[in-house]
Amino acid sequence: MLGIACSAFTACGLESSASLRDEVLTTWTTEQGLPQNFITSLAQTSDGFLWVGTMNGLVRFDGLHFSGFSQDGPPELQGFIGALVKDGGDGLWIDKTGTATIPFNAPSGDYYLIANWAGDANYTNGGWKSKQEIITQSTAGTKTVNIGLNLGTRSFSLGQRTEYSVAVTSAAQGSTAVPISYVTLYSNNGQISGQLALSGGRASGIVEWDAVGSQGVYAVYNGDGNYAGANSAPVTVHVAQAVPTVTEQAGATHIAVGAQTSVTASLISQLASTNAPAPTGTIQFFDAVNGGEARPVSVPQAVVGGYGGMLIATLALTLPKGTNLVTAVYSGDVNWKSAVSLPVAIAVTNHGRCGQNEDCDDDNATPVAWDAAALVSRSHS
Repeated sequence: MLGIACSAFTACGLESSASLRDEVLTTWTTEQGLPQNFITSLAQTSDGFLWVGTMNGLVRFDGLHFSGFSQDGPPELQGFIGALVKDGGDGLWIDKTGTATIPFNAPSGDYYLIANWAGDANYTNGGWKSKQEIITQSTAGTKTVNIGLNLGTRSFSLGQRTEYSVAVTSAAQGSTAVPISYVTLYSNNGQISGQLALSGGRASGIVEWDAVGSQGVYAVYNGDGNYAGANSAPVTVHVAQAVPTVTEQAGATHIAVGAQTSVTASLISQLASTNAPAPTGTIQFFDAVNGGEARPVSVPQAVVGGYGGMLIATLALTLPKGTNLVTAVYSGDVNWKSAVSLPVAIAVTNHGRCGQNEDCDDDNATPVAWDAAALVSRSHS
């Protein structure tokens, strides 16, 4: 199942005066064209399309419709799609590696694993592969422990990486054995850290905060031959929304009356090197003519992937005569706050020129100042 949240400025049946933070969740399933409801991977290519891997083939999503491949198409695009990876250019790599999970509850000791695959209708016998020195450790202990979790603080921002530490001590009277084994960090959203080995009953690591909102965070101790597994008491933390940067560029800043130009807003995330979700939502363009009130231009434009992976929204428009200050307002989403660009001035004159040697006074194209902060305030009203 694919789910996308659209803001109050999208065509979701909400009035434009609604709060930018109001969200509507739209879901897509097999009824809307997905070949299977279990999604294994997602990737967005530079042309803006979202590629969706499922357990029953690959499809392309344009924001409204899914486009799949017929059963007599390439076998590489059918069946289980293991992973989708975009390369440095415009290519998309498809991992058809099959996976199998086999539960194995083994007593402590060393094991030698042999995996064998018999093949199927499309692929020949894959042979076998062995793995030596699989060591399992006893976690059959029954003694109790105390677990202390130190996060340093309780307020974080999306994508922030912080240090944490866990201390596991014996709570059993007369037991002097130091707990060993592993600890892992969890929240209401699931596992949020890798597994850390205890040393002297302590472990420390780095956690990245990739989900916005209040959440309970706790450490899970696996247990060992002396001590039973246990959880620490949950610590309530709050992860704040991140703030993107919105820039804007006009295709032409001096045009003739009746001519068309375009404006492109770029949505820049400072968290591109993290696992935090990228901004989603829409860009609403506003135009203020000759110092007048800023008014919406057209409908909100969806944010899509542009060249080099940048998120953009573009609008072609014809503006009235005078000095037009066009500003882009990002709607925000559950993880990102709304933001506004600096205005771009576009002069619309009778002859379409307002250069160094041109006199534009008779065309009313004298630039005027515009208060962008006031526009943000009106967008939230």
